[in-house]
Amino acid sequence: MTFSLSRVATLAVPSKKYGATTSSRLGSTSSFLALLALLGGFGQTDRLAAAQDFAFDADELAVHAPTVAEPVPVVTERGTCDGETVFSHHDGTFEGAYAWSFGGVSAPNYGAFAEGFTGDASICEVQFFLAQLGQQNGQTMDVYVWEDTGTDDPGAVLAIVPAVDPGPISTWPNVSQHNVSISAGVSGDWWVGYWGDWAGQAAGWFLAGDESGAAGRPRTNVAPGNGNPTGWYHPNTIFGWESARSLGIQVVTGDAPADAPDAPYPGSEANALTGIRNIAPNPFRDSVSIDFTVPNRGSAHLDVYSVAGRHVSKLESGQFERGSHRTEWDGRDSAGRSQPGGVYLVRLTTDEGSSVRRVMLAR
Repeated sequence: MTFSLSRVATLAVPSKKYGATTSSRLGSTSSFLALLALLGGFGQTDRLAAAQDFAFDADELAVHAPTVAEPVPVVTERGTCDGETVFSHHDGTFEGAYAWSFGGVSAPNYGAFAEGFTGDASICEVQFFLAQLGQQNGQTMDVYVWEDTGTDDPGAVLAIVPAVDPGPISTWPNVSQHNVSISAGVSGDWWVGYWGDWAGQAAGWFLAGDESGAAGRPRTNVAPGNGNPTGWYHPNTIFGWESARSLGIQVVTGDAPADAPDAPYPGSEANALTGIRNIAPNPFRDSVSIDFTVPNRGSAHLDVYSVAGRHVSKLESGQFERGSHRTEWDGRDSAGRSQPGGVYLVRLTTDEGSSVRRVMLAR
């Protein structure tokens, strides 16, 4: 679904070269962005046509789509949950859009965006509002559900869907909605978001931002060595993104199973003993220990996948007693072949649900 804007203005676009604060202006030969607006009248029968050329400067890590004169309105498509409820902070309009590029994006998830929410729910879908300026080129994203750290930032991974192709993305100032199915039970404070899989490259798209509505709980994971504190921060701490109030991220939830007290859905309080509890050391070189917990006697499977979804190794498979267990991974696949350095996904599957954590192999 695509949503149109009636007008656009040619305004200055703030940008940042880390180590020195700069300001780029649309149309200047030194700017990372050129916007050509073919203006007509604004009568009822008149329309605005805009032609946009976009190119990234390798020094520009935090980039901002052109500010619009009027907010981009959206109408949310329905999700796929039974008894659905939508969690969101944006006001239904977007005035800006944000992206990290080049050194602003690195594994495991530096350059990610997240929005925080509160409540007990069973997530079935995450919805993103995205835009691009001609730079989309087959990039994918890893979609996350995180626990809260207890300090109001994303923490342990509750669920992940790797290598998601969002499909065709509208050209700014149009915004398109992209729905990703994901299953996770949540309670208290929790976070959802994505990491764009274009480390060291130009951004594949922008995430729409609400710059006029009520304050939400947006975060972005700032990469090290870029002149800003490393880790999860509000986007308004980044030069050029100071107006950010919330992000174009919302969550569709459904009813928990009717027999939830006896058969809790994954991630609920009653199922708190399920999952991968610790991976250390992380990153690792030769071997890593993986601690996991099985809530009841039954089958359990522990597997390693690449971030592209390729099965790498089956670490455990069989019947396990209730309680804590530990296994090791030596960085090899099931055939004993040494794997290249990078980020891998460790997935635990039990009768009660599944848990996914990231691990980095350093070579």
